[in-house]
Amino acid sequence: MYKKAFRKALNLGGAFDTLKYRREFRREHPFYFNPCGTLIFSGPQGSGKTLSAVDYVTRIMEEYPHAILCTNTEFADYPFNAVVSPEPNGEMSVRDYFSHELITHEWICDRLAENSSYRVCVEYSGLDCLKWVNNGEYGVIFFIDEFHLELNSLESKNIDIDVMVEISQQRKQRKHIVGTSQVFMRLAKPLREQIKDIVDCHSLLNLFQWNYIIDGEKSTEKDGQLEPVIVGRSFFFHSPEMYRRYDTYAKMKRYNKEWQGRSRVPSFDLFKREG
Repeated sequence: MYKKAFRKALNLGGAFDTLKYRREFRREHPFYFNPCGTLIFSGPQGSGKTLSAVDYVTRIMEEYPHAILCTNTEFADYPFNAVVSPEPNGEMSVRDYFSHELITHEWICDRLAENSSYRVCVEYSGLDCLKWVNNGEYGVIFFIDEFHLELNSLESKNIDIDVMVEISQQRKQRKHIVGTSQVFMRLAKPLREQIKDIVDCHSLLNLFQWNYIIDGEKSTEKDGQLEPVIVGRSFFFHSPEMYRRYDTYAKMKRYNKEWQGRSRVPSFDLFKREG
């Protein structure tokens, strides 16, 4: 260790320069995606975890119209309109489901100019989506309902290292993973160690919602139980609008095989079948 490298003079001017830099950066990058890290909404059936998570994701998509949504949940306002497709160079990209055009930021801007409510939504088809769906500084939000079915504690040894790299480097890649899990401790331990925040969900008569926001980085585990560090609370009444946002009765299947009763077909097969 080179100790001299840690010795720096305290310069208050540097703090003001940093604030100025951040203001200029925001002005030059107005659509920069700020949310990052892994957030898990946890609670048993009927706790309002999916309702709360969908509300959270919807608010983000309203705030960041240039972001891409990748999810296994059918949103009423954000229908699936894009797929992951292989390129000639071997890379994977996101293309429009109908026109097969490559989706770029310029392409998104053109669609928003025509329809301000337009959003790019990719149907989640497995953990590889975490690697394949990218959107630069404009961000990607992954919403994976029943995330514990995809990354559970019983299969933690089989987690792809590339997937863990994507999960651990979300901030650098402007990605935000939001998931739900009936029991937080069912999630694979390597994933639990990467979770930034947890929302512990509770519902009264499916009318009133109260959630505890937990710091996942400061919380500890003891005897197989989470010892939470609560940093906030959220309260709201349910509304018909919230229930209309998604299919509340959709049955979850193992994502890499089947979803909503349909056999899972790799996105790129859609193009192979053309003609």
